Amino acid sequence: PGGLQTDPNDPDTDGDGIPDGVELGRTTAVPGSGCPDPVDADPTTLTSPVLADSDGDGIDDGVEDVNRNGAVDAGESNPRLRDSDGDGLDDNVEDANQNGLRDQGELDPTRRDTDGDLISDGVEDTNRNVSFDMGETNPLEADTDGDGLNDGEEDTNQNGIREPFEIDPRTTDTDCDGLSDSDELNIHGTSPIVSDTDGDGITDGVELGITAAVPGSDCPGLLIDAD
Repeated sequence: PGGLQTDPNDPDTDGDGIPDGVELGRTTAVPGSGCPDPVDADPTTLTSPVLADSDGDGIDDGVEDVNRNGAVDAGESNPRLRDSDGDGLDDNVEDANQNGLRDQGELDPTRRDTDGDLISDGVEDTNRNVSFDMGETNPLEADTDGDGLNDGEEDTNQNGIREPFEIDPRTTDTDCDGLSDSDELNIHGTSPIVSDTDGDGITDGVELGITAAVPGSDCPGLLIDAD
């Protein structure tokens, strides 16, 4: 690209740790050279031998192709794609220190859904700054609010927006009736999005004798049972 050429005196022109021949998909040595055959495990995937970072994501090809064999193996990001997993976050944003490893506190650039909650990382991190901010669910925690329901169960269409028919994955008590969302679904059989399931004018929590808010909820003016 740009008129750049490989250096015949340097087996790795761009210094990314991958030999030029492997980046260009060669599997046999030049006849008469006496050199060993280059080892390219996937000659159909090519990277630039003159640009250390072929996809421009801020991570050198030889860091993304950890074993430097020319193939995109399990656990490796793709040196030909800025966003290997297609989650809307570039690899160098998810691999924040650009070392090719998934370290603590980092998202996985090889998985659309790092925490396995069925919502992609780019949807959970709505402003895509790789920080857990107010109003977002945590792409590193399958159950952001800790109520026993995974975020993808509560945000049923997994679009990162709390719809009127959905449970809020950011709070433990969506309808502010004093009962946790999980308990309403799994124990009481009440609605976690309607505070008075039976419509009798008394909130579910009061009918069931609650005397305090659910930890992790934000329910000012919560009605509690006086007796």
